[in-house]
Amino acid sequence: MDDTRREGIINAIKGYEDKQKQIDKGPTRKNAKPEKEVEKEILAWAKDFKMSLHIIEAKATYNPNLGAYRSKAVASGFLDAVGNYGPYACFVEFKAKGKRHTLRENQRDFISKKIFEGAFACVTDSVVHLSSLFVSWLNADENTRIQLLLNDLPKKKQTKDIDDGDLFDD
Repeated sequence: MDDTRREGIINAIKGYEDKQKQIDKGPTRKNAKPEKEVEKEILAWAKDFKMSLHIIEAKATYNPNLGAYRSKAVASGFLDAVGNYGPYACFVEFKAKGKRHTLRENQRDFISKKIFEGAFACVTDSVVHLSSLFVSWLNADENTRIQLLLNDLPKKKQTKDIDDGDLFDD
């Protein structure tokens, strides 16, 4: 076998192995983490606005000292950030731009509970939305605040029950 043909075969095998490694890694994300971009912008806004917000990691985290994952520290449905503005508790769930509607039901329940307890709680996908909502909330009277935040929550997804009506007539 001549050297050029041998090199071609070796290169083909190497190319095949490289493709298999990529397949084994799984799909690659095209956008890094759009929710993290929103988080970064909002944390900067909160700092300027003198609002204390702290990120809560609700997923299992790797501890290199133990060489294992530690279980999550908070219950499912807990929001991304927690803090306060003066005497007011603040709870914020971050979503990627245009994805507020992806709010899970347990998160909606948590937000509603906090709103009725007098806290500022919302789901947001931008600084503009959060800033506008928060300023409106601060300027509203106590009775209006609850309704303002509840009205801002994304609408629940309607699940339609399948009607078997005419399908199985005798």
